[in-house]
Amino acid sequence: MEQQYIKINRIADDLSDHPMLRDIPFDRIINYAQELMQVVGCPKLFADRTAVVDIKHHRGLLPCDFIEVIQVRGVGECGYEEYVATADTFHVSNTKKPVDNYPSTATYKIQGDVIITSREHGQVEISYRAIPIDEDGWPMLPDNAVFIRALEAYIKMKRFNVFFDQGQISQNVFAQAQQDYMFCVGQAQAELIMPTIDEMETITNMWNTLIPRVIEHRNGFATAHNKEYIRRH
Repeated sequence: MEQQYIKINRIADDLSDHPMLRDIPFDRIINYAQELMQVVGCPKLFADRTAVVDIKHHRGLLPCDFIEVIQVRGVGECGYEEYVATADTFHVSNTKKPVDNYPSTATYKIQGDVIITSREHGQVEISYRAIPIDEDGWPMLPDNAVFIRALEAYIKMKRFNVFFDQGQISQNVFAQAQQDYMFCVGQAQAELIMPTIDEMETITNMWNTLIPRVIEHRNGFATAHNKEYIRRH
């Protein structure tokens, strides 16, 4: 089932019920939400997207909503070219020379908001994870009660840390906020990482094979979920 999302305004409304949290600026709530999504790190928190990036002088600008790369492939008139993450420690060196007697495998490296490729010019299509946004440009959150509870506990813990440093709350109150956050974020990670029945079937099909599937990467893993059948004569 496709992940459903809610607007971040709902969190702001819920926090306004707490007298010590109602004055948090909206932009801080957005920052806290993005921080927690990266802390939890589960793919289900993000939206899967693709984009074509123009490469000039080995470099291309990544989409503004880019969070994490999934896969990269070259786009050309002859079809797609397989790209792999570089293992070359001199990948960005200006004095780099090609290695003789080895095929030229296309490679890439993500550096900040730029993708650096071994091909000097052209286009690449990237599959990546992004934080979904609404029509106003604000990030959207997964419609998951456990994650929402973890986010509220995270924001409370962050704000109570400031209050504790200022001597406005006791150590016991701050410690309870920390404990609530650790419990909620652990519960959220456990729930969001748990595969569905259909996802478990895909994992089973990928692992239970007699013939090694060595070309799935170049095909974008389009058939990795297929079940292997043995012909009987």
